[in-house]
Amino acid sequence: MRILLVLGCIGVIFFFTFGEFFTKIPFPKSVGNANTGAKVVPKSEKVRVVLFTGTSWNSISKTLHRRVIATPAWREFIEKEIQFTSHEIPANISESTDWVQGLMEEYEIHTFPTLVILNDDFKKIDEKIGAGAHVENYKAWIRAHKK
Repeated sequence: MRILLVLGCIGVIFFFTFGEFFTKIPFPKSVGNANTGAKVVPKSEKVRVVLFTGTSWNSISKTLHRRVIATPAWREFIEKEIQFTSHEIPANISESTDWVQGLMEEYEIHTFPTLVILNDDFKKIDEKIGAGAHVENYKAWIRAHKK
């Protein structure tokens, strides 16, 4: 039993240490401190971003919400630059709607929180799992996917 616990801890450490190396576009490592401000972008050019979160029960989702989603800088960003949708997933996933479960299956969502960037055909082009980065890092990551 102790061996399983040690292996589990090693797995968690590995995931949080190396997890971001498995994404297609590396997440910004530097912490942005200054608000770069949002630019008004025509609706046809806005990047589609979908958040799958478990804010009501998941501590990492709560961190993302507090550090990014609930900030004035993010609110300005979603009003001016991106098409943002968020889905609150209950702890018992089977309690979510069939439509949301279908989205989770289509976009291969298994971990919360997950931010997904979609192309014009609503196909996933990138995702970021977890929380912890500054809001400016998320903005830079999303802006890197503009047309």
